[in-house]
Amino acid sequence: DLCIEVKTSDSEISKNLRYFGDRIKPRKCIQIVLNLERPYEKNGILVCDLKAFIERFETFQFDGIRN
Repeated sequence: DLCIEVKTSDSEISKNLRYFGDRIKPRKCIQIVLNLERPYEKNGILVCDLKAFIERFETFQFDGIRN
């Protein structure tokens, strides 16, 4: 169970993603950003670029994604 939001360029964590993450308590909350300078994690929400997400999707290796 994942909670995912996708954006083109805004790397600020979405208030909607935070809201639903707090309510449904998924295993992981991820915000995917196409044009992201640097991935980060804040308050349990991982913000990563699309390429890193796709590379790790099948194995669900979403902890500690780095460019």
